[in-house]
Amino acid sequence: MYRSGLLGAPWPLVLIALALFATSSAAADSEEGRVTFSTGLDFSRGDYGQEEKTDIWYLPLTLAYERGPWIAKVTVPLIQIEGPGDVVGGTEGSVVIGGGAGERSRERGLGDIVTSLSYVIYVPDSIWPLVELTGKVKFGTADEEDGLGTGENDYTAQLDLAKTIGRVTPFVTVGHRWIGEPSGVELDNVLFASAGLGLRLTRRLSVGAIYDFKEAASDASEDSRELVPYLSLRLSEHMKVGTYTVIGLSDSSPDLGLGFNVGYSW
Repeated sequence: MYRSGLLGAPWPLVLIALALFATSSAAADSEEGRVTFSTGLDFSRGDYGQEEKTDIWYLPLTLAYERGPWIAKVTVPLIQIEGPGDVVGGTEGSVVIGGGAGERSRERGLGDIVTSLSYVIYVPDSIWPLVELTGKVKFGTADEEDGLGTGENDYTAQLDLAKTIGRVTPFVTVGHRWIGEPSGVELDNVLFASAGLGLRLTRRLSVGAIYDFKEAASDASEDSRELVPYLSLRLSEHMKVGTYTVIGLSDSSPDLGLGFNVGYSW
């Protein structure tokens, strides 16, 4: 018996929020091309309906290239999971938790590599919002035997909308994820959505919050719901840092998560 839930980082979610906020505020003048490297650290803890807590450390290394309306991105993560032996970790929200009571163990290694390609539609000084269309592939590079991933590929189609009104930027994400099924496990494809609000307090400092929803990938678990407050500080023209907290609102979400990120563009 397996139950699906959400284990790990809201890293892609936070980066999307910060990227949309910056783009809709600054009009994304990347005609000559721009490279961004970002990294950070995410920690989450929860029982996910099990008797024991599971701790997850997630360290992503992300490289993005923007030119005109196109954004190409690749993320290579390192992951550590400490919890019952029947826990299988994952990236991008896909994870499987076995129904049995396994022995507690700690595993670490390469996570699932994620690549994406986005197309941004933005009209300055228009009533229309910024629109970002994204296709994404999560490769099953994490070690399935060590419980760091499912060993299968996932595919995602995503739509992001954002509109800056003065100092405020509301944004919405909707998408569909096709989840690869490991041998002997039945998983459903899922819909996901999030809505948030960013507020620019000063020229360099922004705060916001995101409500995130993901369908359960199995009838044996409930949908994932989370609240993610975040803060972003631009240290210079090229460097930005941020921090966030994850508050789980369902059994399939972590009880609590903390993280920070730093990005440098040139």
